[in-house]
Amino acid sequence: MPIRLITTTLLISLSLLSLTTAAQNLSGGSKPKIIVSGLRLSQFSANVYSVAELAFVNDSAGLTNDNVSRVIRTYSDEVVKAMTNYADDRFGFVALDSNTVSRLHSRSRYAEWENVFKEKYTSLVSDSVLDGQMRGTMAGYGADFLVSLNFYEITANYYPMYVTPYLKTVHRIDYEVFDRSLAVVAAGRVSLASPDIRASAMVPEYARLAREIADRLEIALTSPDLPTARQKLRVLREKRLANAWAAGISLGWGAPYGWAGAELVRNLGRKFDVGGGIGFGPSGFKAGAGVRAYLLNYGQKFTPFLGAHVAWASGLKFDVGGSEDESGNQTDPDDISNFNIPAGAALHLKSGFRWLSLRQAFLLGVGYGVPFGRYRAIVTGRQTTARQRTADSFAVGGFEAGFTYLYYLGRNL
Repeated sequence: MPIRLITTTLLISLSLLSLTTAAQNLSGGSKPKIIVSGLRLSQFSANVYSVAELAFVNDSAGLTNDNVSRVIRTYSDEVVKAMTNYADDRFGFVALDSNTVSRLHSRSRYAEWENVFKEKYTSLVSDSVLDGQMRGTMAGYGADFLVSLNFYEITANYYPMYVTPYLKTVHRIDYEVFDRSLAVVAAGRVSLASPDIRASAMVPEYARLAREIADRLEIALTSPDLPTARQKLRVLREKRLANAWAAGISLGWGAPYGWAGAELVRNLGRKFDVGGGIGFGPSGFKAGAGVRAYLLNYGQKFTPFLGAHVAWASGLKFDVGGSEDESGNQTDPDDISNFNIPAGAALHLKSGFRWLSLRQAFLLGVGYGVPFGRYRAIVTGRQTTARQRTADSFAVGGFEAGFTYLYYLGRNL
């Protein structure tokens, strides 16, 4: 048997043995140990902040020759410290000493890659020397896994003025988790939002990174195949949205909140949400409230739902028809119809599908509004069957088709 085939077989066997042992530890016994390697200069980016700004907000102003490395070390130290202080029932996080981190960094290179969930992240590109160092480090620490923090980037939608350094920013951190055979067990990118860019202010957010790594690692260790892992990841995301608030917009014909409206929603676990909204349409200003029930775990991202909303409309009067000249004068007054759309309320029953993507949800649905009375529009002026039919279609109730976009709020999702 060729040497390369023997080596490959041994590596695969060691990888499976490592995962099996760690999975057994999850169900009982001592917690698997995860050692954490911090960042170096080339792994840090802040493309909307200058080093002087970062030094200022991190109370590092006045440093003369080494601002860049000191600022980056500040963020790296806070990330590692927050992760190693994270209390997890499944895994124990341990920080690598600075000398070991320096040795690993001296051989490290990085490249864009994609994990098994088709999520992009920055990957560690190693060689035989680095592989040996990583294995030796894990053996020396008695570790089951090694977390490599591969990239840290601070971004914002608006370039900050020096007097307003605390604009909301996104802190992106890319990571990889290696087992004892250096197989990549979990990898990805986490985005942490904060109105304060100080490293010390980000500590609660850095704890989310540790939770993300522990959750992804548990999924990898307890999933027999990739479809199961994807299903568990979807369930994990849904669990994080349980009892979360969301704000969004709704558009549509006959929708509870008119042609265009704003909506505020609260999830009740993973199966229901309740909320209310306001909007405007041809039946006037609208306001209402309702509930949606999510029926099945359909596929990876799509879930069917049923909805019931009660909405009230203020009614509206407006004119249609006629024509105006360039000065705005009416040239055909006999063609004008006066629409009087009555106020009223209706029960809106709808079904559709929700597409869930991290913090965002997109809902498409159709249904019918059952009016609580007979709301017939009044047409005066020129009266035609077509215009009466059009006016009636603007009254509350009837066919409904709409789209809703929701963004889930909260720093711990």
